[in-house]
Amino acid sequence: MIKYTMYGLMAMYALVFTLFIIYPFIDIHLWLYGIVFGWFFHWIVGSIIIHRYITHRAFKVNKILHNIFILLSTLVYAGSSLAWASTHRLHHVSSDTKKDPHSSTSYNWWQLLGLILVLTKDLENRKLELLNCKDLLKDKMHLICHKYYIHINIAFILILGLINVDWLIVFWIGIAYHMIGVLLFETIMYHNKLPFQYKNHDLDDNSYNNLYSTLFFHGEAYHNNHHKNPSSISNTEKWYEFDLNNIVINLIKCK
Repeated sequence: MIKYTMYGLMAMYALVFTLFIIYPFIDIHLWLYGIVFGWFFHWIVGSIIIHRYITHRAFKVNKILHNIFILLSTLVYAGSSLAWASTHRLHHVSSDTKKDPHSSTSYNWWQLLGLILVLTKDLENRKLELLNCKDLLKDKMHLICHKYYIHINIAFILILGLINVDWLIVFWIGIAYHMIGVLLFETIMYHNKLPFQYKNHDLDDNSYNNLYSTLFFHGEAYHNNHHKNPSSISNTEKWYEFDLNNIVINLIKCK
């Protein structure tokens, strides 16, 4: 099952990035709609739901929102909520080392994108990574979406495509925008010393803060702050740092 999921993800990456590149020449307006959707999708689903809520458990919501969040996290083409959370937690434990699954120093961008590092290892060993999220394994919704990950995504594609093919194209372009944010910025840029990047904390990794990308990829730009306090609701520490995620989280979290 893991093997076919990984091959399926690579096929979807090829599709969404192909659409992202060629669609400005086919229908620029539809492409721009996809970019706008991707900006919101990366903000709400990628940053707030998958990263801060599911992976780092920075805040709590009611049961209805909880189940909706897990279902939405299944549609990101990054594996199930369990798989993503487990892998990302491993990144925090072994950041910028050979054991880091998100390492930009050990792997090329195309290896990260194609998940080649997964396919060149014993795929059954990937099951062991779920040990990094024992707390999430107690949740029935996480287990259902993990078990039926492929089925849920195929059903969503078919339903959205039958409703409106243009909506499906916009969704896929938005997914590509989201993946660019994860791979290019949050994996590569924020772990390499570049102009105007800075650190607030001297940590045993290469995490940096990045002011000029914060409006494109929200509060995730303060990566060094985040690595210092992974479970914090807000990544900001200085007066000039701005975290869009913090605004939404404070509106939806349980008091």
